[in-house]
Amino acid sequence: MKNKIIIYDDACPLCEWYTTAFIKYGLLDKDGRKPFSQIDQSIIAKIDLERACNEIPLVDMQTFEVLYGIDAMAEVLHNTFPFVKPIVKLSPVNWFLKKTYKLISYNRKGIVAKVPKVNSFTCAPSYNYNYKKYFIAFCFVIAILLMYGLFKKTFPICSDLVFGISGAMVLFSIFIQNKNVLEFIMQWQLQLMIICVMLIPAALLGQVSTLGALLFASIVAILFIKHIYHRILYLKYYFSIDK
Repeated sequence: MKNKIIIYDDACPLCEWYTTAFIKYGLLDKDGRKPFSQIDQSIIAKIDLERACNEIPLVDMQTFEVLYGIDAMAEVLHNTFPFVKPIVKLSPVNWFLKKTYKLISYNRKGIVAKVPKVNSFTCAPSYNYNYKKYFIAFCFVIAILLMYGLFKKTFPICSDLVFGISGAMVLFSIFIQNKNVLEFIMQWQLQLMIICVMLIPAALLGQVSTLGALLFASIVAILFIKHIYHRILYLKYYFSIDK
């Protein structure tokens, strides 16, 4: 793709990964991406910075047309997969993809994050309470479906206990607007979902009782260690930003 640059959040490992993949597989030129921490003022002047923090921008360096989010992704994929853009333009598909994109984008700093470089532009997404709560509910539903589908017979008491605690957290999150509390609940639900996904191979091999006991016994430690890790590396810094 000639003369087009995608500007990515270099404090987001996920953003770094998929933009690197775009270049590796020829979807973008080798100079077809640039981190927010290194963009020129001439480019900054052409983009909507507030929107760019939430939806990755693709800039045409000849016309200075800017596409954001799902539209930018569809444009990148179009040359290799020409069927993508027509599908993305379908109203139901477009609505679903944009909602899914926002669900991930608004929560990316809670999923994966690292501290931005000193004195660099901070591409932190706006804090959206609704999408934070949607993500909490999504993780809870996936975790509980997996837990009751795969582990209920092996861990009936544990499954019910985790369901009760996690369900109470989800209900509580509906009524609060505290960033720190919501972040803790999100980390709890996210790690619970990850643990359940990790147990799928063991369940399929019939070894849930052996590996499952160890993993479930470690869940609390993993939850709190990762929560502290996020707090130290990024979240305290992020919450200090007026978004």
